[in-house]
Amino acid sequence: MSACAIPRALIFGLNYSDSPLPTLKGCHNDAHRVARVLKKYVGVLETQFVLDGEKPVTASEFIKEVEGEGARTVREGGGVVIIFFAGHGTRRRDSAVGGDEGDGMDEALCFHDAVVSDDYISNVLIPQFHPASRVLLIFDACHTGSAGDPVSYTHL
Repeated sequence: MSACAIPRALIFGLNYSDSPLPTLKGCHNDAHRVARVLKKYVGVLETQFVLDGEKPVTASEFIKEVEGEGARTVREGGGVVIIFFAGHGTRRRDSAVGGDEGDGMDEALCFHDAVVSDDYISNVLIPQFHPASRVLLIFDACHTGSAGDPVSYTHL
């Protein structure tokens, strides 16, 4: 990976207008504003938006998009990827065998059909990125303060 790799952004904004979850009004705006800030101050030139509205954004779509970015870093020998999520977050009982959460709760991102837990993000999705990659997770959602399970990844 080049020391001056140009960062890419994958930006999710979910307002949940056609969802059983409570509707939010500002997540699309947040997504576009974050993209402008990342372009101006971080140098992000490639941004992919995934917004609900015409169709709901599913957990499997989130997973597919993040896996796609991981695969891209593998093909390119690394990269800098910023993943932003604006939407609902939640907590649920820790699902890891033996429990890996200090408070006994998993944090999760909410989609129209399901949730994606912090364990899945950190144990399944992030390891799919090339070892020379740098991945920044930004979650603008309730209960997601540690949804990326912040640890020092030896493979990143």
